[in-house]
Amino acid sequence: MNKRQLKEIVVQQREELKRKDRGLKRENLEEIGRYLKIPHVLIISGVRRSGKSTLLTQIMSEWYDCQFYYLNFEDERLISFSAEEDFDILYQVFLELYGEQKTFFFDEIQNVSGWERFVRRMYERDNKFVITGSNARFLSSELATHLTGRHLMTEMYPFSFREFLRLNKAEPGENFEYIAEERAKISKHLSQYIEDGGFPEYLRYGEKEILHRLFGDIIYRDILVRYGIRETKTFQEIANYLMANVSNTVSYNRLKNIFNLGSVNTVKNYAEYLESSFLIFFVDRFSYSGGV
Repeated sequence: MNKRQLKEIVVQQREELKRKDRGLKRENLEEIGRYLKIPHVLIISGVRRSGKSTLLTQIMSEWYDCQFYYLNFEDERLISFSAEEDFDILYQVFLELYGEQKTFFFDEIQNVSGWERFVRRMYERDNKFVITGSNARFLSSELATHLTGRHLMTEMYPFSFREFLRLNKAEPGENFEYIAEERAKISKHLSQYIEDGGFPEYLRYGEKEILHRLFGDIIYRDILVRYGIRETKTFQEIANYLMANVSNTVSYNRLKNIFNLGSVNTVKNYAEYLESSFLIFFVDRFSYSGGV
């Protein structure tokens, strides 16, 4: 990429950042504040649209004012961004625009293969990095290779029930468990939370198409494209089946037979991809023998 193009993207994103709604203050902001006091690279991972980018703006506003560099790699204009060639150009752009700063904020960095080499090099020059990503598997493998012992990770989820109550200005008062009206109010909100979930954008607009689009983006962009899966129809069917059977018992063998797959390993890989994208989570059945 050429310097002029990168400069335009950086400036435009910075201006958009200034206008971005800070949103509801997240519960893990205090934990993150402790992590910012030490030099380690801070990785914030989590499902798409859970509020990671908004959390970055809260961190910037709370602790850094305007003393930082920022780039969101979800920008389609950065699709050809190369770690080997473009990070040094990007750093030159940052210096020309904002002078020397010691903190980098990179959003959705898993889109750039080899990003960890640049981060390692700049980290050793006493720079601080706060990074977000939507794929736990890719992040962990890259960190294990180049940033072992030099990073801290925290996971970001959609709104908790406590945050949901704050969003709806329905936080319980003292001794609410002894007041029938308060208990009824909390119970009503809990039913709504169980039905609607905690994705901030959906709770703001109430349009179910937002959730359908989010599910499709995770399946296509975070899994099918990233892992080069050819059996797209079968994978989507497995994902739909698992989403429709939350809390039920499943086994790799059973899934293999239901979807006529040739290998249990294929099912295991598909399940790992879904879990790495924070779409579903598996709980192993307890056994004294260690089997599941």
